[in-house]
Formats: sequence, structure tokens, C-alpha cells
Amino acid sequence: AQYVAVEEWMQYTKSGIEHYNNYFEIPYPFKKYDQVIVPDFLIGAMENVAAVTFSESYVDRGSSNRFSSQRRAGTILHEMAHMWFGDLVTMNWWNGLWLNESFATLMSSIAVSEATEFDDLWHDFYLSENLTAISADKAVSTHPIEVPVVSSNDFFNVFDSITYDKGASVLNQLSHYIGREDFRLGVSSYLKQHSWGNTELSDFMDSLSTQSGIDLNSWAQDWMYQAGVNQLEAKFGCEAGLITTFSILQTSSESHPTLRNQRVQLGLFSRDDNGVIAAFAALPIEVTGAETVVEDAQGLACPQLALPNYEGWGYAEIKLDDVSMNTIINDSALLGISDPLMRSMVWTALFDAPGNGQMDNNQLLALLVTNMPFETNDRIIRQTLSELVSNLNHLEKLGDRFTFQLTTYSNAAEEQLWDLISRGVIAGADAQSESTLDLRLRYYRGIARSDIALNNLNGLLNDEVTVPGLTIGQGTRWDIINRLAERNYLNIRDLISDEQARDPSDAGRRAYFSAQSALPNLEIKQTWVERFLDTENPLPLSNQRAAMGSIFPPGQEELQLALLPRLTTDLPILAAEKDNYYLQSYGRDLFAGICSREGLEIIAQAISEPDAIGPTLYRFMSENVQSAELCVASKEN
Repeated sequence: AQYVAVEEWMQYTKSGIEHYNNYFEIPYPFKKYDQVIVPDFLIGAMENVAAVTFSESYVDRGSSNRFSSQRRAGTILHEMAHMWFGDLVTMNWWNGLWLNESFATLMSSIAVSEATEFDDLWHDFYLSENLTAISADKAVSTHPIEVPVVSSNDFFNVFDSITYDKGASVLNQLSHYIGREDFRLGVSSYLKQHSWGNTELSDFMDSLSTQSGIDLNSWAQDWMYQAGVNQLEAKFGCEAGLITTFSILQTSSESHPTLRNQRVQLGLFSRDDNGVIAAFAALPIEVTGAETVVEDAQGLACPQLALPNYEGWGYAEIKLDDVSMNTIINDSALLGISDPLMRSMVWTALFDAPGNGQMDNNQLLALLVTNMPFETNDRIIRQTLSELVSNLNHLEKLGDRFTFQLTTYSNAAEEQLWDLISRGVIAGADAQSESTLDLRLRYYRGIARSDIALNNLNGLLNDEVTVPGLTIGQGTRWDIINRLAERNYLNIRDLISDEQARDPSDAGRRAYFSAQSALPNLEIKQTWVERFLDTENPLPLSNQRAAMGSIFPPGQEELQLALLPRLTTDLPILAAEKDNYYLQSYGRDLFAGICSREGLEIIAQAISEPDAIGPTLYRFMSENVQSAELCVASKEN
């Protein structure tokens, strides 16, 4: 209880109730509203009527930063939205789960942006909901938002990023398609008309169609019943400094060929006299079919950069055209983009550029490292450092052929990031807040490979290294120890044992198991695998999950390969005896990161009879097969 941010929690709760009363034009429908934090809770939170339960993950054992506060606000307001979407009005069957979860996700985003201090929430919505949804939509397990669910035994697999994040992203796109106020009024009408009842997709679409005067049947067919994400790219020609032709090209994948209508905003940019990349035109357009001619752009100044989804109205991948890519890469334009959301969208396009053949991965890594000292926005710092960690981890999995690249860019990133961290909390022109400092330290842990970097982390633990304004809370201590365990740091087993004695809490026990399982020792990992497979006297699932999530970090692929035969032996038995939460962690975590032909063949064979292992194991293991196929292809090319 001492760690619960009570005042913050209550402020978000009070603001949320007031916001939803006004937005829905329906008073809070129940007589009380309780919020209960539950130890060992298996999911993040649950919207029981008037008594929401939360896991301990929303309690920080140490200083809170801006991201953890926003995460709390988002979940508090997500679960509160369910009092209307889910409890006052409930979906008729599991195929309509999005009527609960997509809406709660979007409604909480609107509430956070309007009723809390996080007025840049739509930047986070793009990074968290849009991009998470796009990644899920490109996975082999993707499915339509409205998907058949045969029985109550099959509902678990629709509690996913398609239902939550894509659903929310598509509904946000719909609000721009019909207009934000018509969307709000349509939502209010839907809730009033169907209070204390059950609904289907058609009920909601009818309410919005009536309010907006737009027949949304074809929209629903394309967006709700078809999987996949489209890609948008600008195509334009100029003469004498003016646009003569301008189109938006829309493409789709072979497996999901639907081309969709959506309303987006086209941003046209050029560098002003101060070197700032500024928008000189923002044109709302409706994208239809394979090519949409933008007549309003003709005659305008020729842009140095064009962004087909400016301000994130739509749901689509964006591929930068050659002119825009040249501006970013060769004209140092990133530093001149003042709009943080736009800068994030450009970074996302750059992350995709090596796969599109528009940029070499070395160029991308160099951009990530060299821009590190100049980025001041915490959301973009998190976005770019996350990509840097993932990119370096991928190089490590690819093996000896990429050792030079890994060492070169990992060392450069360590040095650059530690220089920023060691400055500590700074006020003034070169400000670094405590939140930014915590964020940079978090990703430094993920990058640290060299003896110098690992010694820095150990120094923070034992107070031999101090950073002005940095507070190392208990959670951060365990995170550092976990990284040292992954890299087999000197005396790491003593560090783990000492920390266990220092922190005897339930959270400390889970962190201890996580660090222990991360050690690069085959005997220890074999012991853990047998504990995972124990059906007679199992550890609590929360403890098993902690170990499953840490047991095979990057750099330990050989140990994982050695244990794959044992891990895949009893899958039908596990599917019959374990619950879906266990099977999710087992299939997702224990087979992640495989990047060898032998490992790929083992797990592909293990899922060759889907009915034998059930839908949950098959779903998460098939995603890992897909990832392994891509990694092996990169390794062998």
C-alpha cells in the first residue's frame, strides 16, 4: 500500500467519471465505483461491474515517471469506460468483443487526452495502438476485427492486439471519416438506445449511419470483416517549382488484398528560412482504390517532404517517396522536424526502409546513434531506443557474419547513451528530466554488452557509480541484475542471492526467478523447463511467467536450441491440462527469438497438427515460426 500513488489514482478517477458523463451524455450507471489492487492477478485489469480489479504492475516500487503515470491513467480510464461499453451495453457474443474492448481503448485515449495532463496522447496513440496493430495485422495470426467465435472455449484468442489496438485505430479513423462530433453523438445514441441490452455490429453501425447521414455498410465490410493493413505512398511531379501531378498510391498484401476507403490528411512540407521543416499545406482527402488523384495539391509549391497520413487520422503503413526519403537521409531533415508526431512517423518509415530496399541497415543504425543526443521528446526517445535495442538484438541472433556491425554500433550506442545518462538531471536549455533519465537508463540496460557498460550497471547497484538526480528503485535494481544475469556477469549468482535477501516481497520473488532463469547455464535452464512442465505440483503461474519471459534472451540461442526437443515433446498434454494463460506464455515466450534452420524445423514440425495442440498454443507458436522464417532468411541471404 505504501507504493500506491493514491492522490494521482483518485484524480484520474474523478476526472474520468466527469468526462464520460459529459461525452456519453449518460450519467455513471451504477451506485458505487470500487478499484481493487490484487496480488498475483493474471491480467492487467478487469471491469467487474462497479468493482474494477488491477494487477500490482500498476504500482511502482520506486519513483514514477511520466510513462508509468500515463499507463495508470490509461488503464483506469479504459476499465471505467467499460461501465458504459461492456456493462451498460454488452456485446451479444464473443465475435463482438470489439464492441467492448476496441471502444474502451479508444474512449480511454480520448479521455486521457482531454481529462488528464497528457495532452500529447495522440502521439502515444500512434506509437502504441497504431503501430502495435500494424505489427499484429502483418502476423500470420491476424484476423478480422469482427471474427466468428465458435464456442466459449475459443474466445481467448480474440483478446489480442487486433481487437484492442486495431479496433481502436479503425474506430479513430472512422471518427475522422464521418466527423468527430457526429461520431460522439452516434456513440451516445447507441448507448442510450441499447442500455441494459446486448448488441451486434449492425446496431452500432446503424446508430452512426443515422447520425452522420452516411451509409456505412460498405465501410464495415472492408474494415470490420477483412484482415490486413494497406500501405500508402505519395507520388508527385513538379515543374518550375510547382506541383503538376499528385496521387496517393494504395497497395495491399497478396494474402489480404482489400483496398479500403479512408479519410486521411496529406501534409506537404518544406524547409523554412530557419531550417525548420514546416507544413505549408494540410489537405484532407478520401483515399479510394489503388490511386487517388489529389487535385487540390496541383499548383502548390513542390514539397521537400510529403506525408500521406499527417497527424495520424488513418490506419495504414506509410512508405516515403524517393524525394522525401532523400530529404530525410541526405539533407539532415530529422533535426528540422519540430512536430513530434510527424517526427515519429518519419522515424517509423525509416525503420521500414531497409526492408523496402530504400536504405542499408548500417545507415539506419548510424542515424539512430548520431541523432541520440539531439532528441528531446521522451516518446521519440523511447521509440528510437526501442528500435535500436531490437536492431542490435537481431544482429546478435544473426551470428558471426554480423559481429563487426554488432560490436561497432553497440559500442557507439553504449558510449553515446552513457554520456547522456552520466550528466544526470539537468535544468535549463540542455534539460534532462528525471523521467528522461530513467528512460535512457532503461534502454542502456538493453544495449549493454561490453565490460565497460556492464561495469557501469554494476556500479549503479553498489553505489560505486553515482548519477546526479538518479534514484535506483527496487524494480530498477532487479532490471539491472537481470541484464547482468543474461550476460553472465562476474559474481552474478551472488548478486542475485543478495538481492533476494534484500527484497523478500512477492514481486521480489518473481524478479528472482526471472534473473535466475536468465543465467546462461544449461543445467539451470533444464531445471526450469521441468518446472514449467510439472502438472502435479506447479509453481504459481505468475512465477512461471516471470521465468518464461527471461529464460531465452538474445545471445543464448544455442541453449534454447538444446532444449527445444524437450519443450515440444508434450504439447498435446499441455494443451489438455493447462489453461489459456499458461499456454499463451508457453507458446509466446519459450519459442521466441529462434534464428537457426534446425530450430525452425523443430517448431514447425511441432505445430504441424494444429488440432492436437489446440488454438492457443498453435496461435503463438505459429507467430514464432513466422518470425524464425524471417530471421533464418536474413541469416542465409
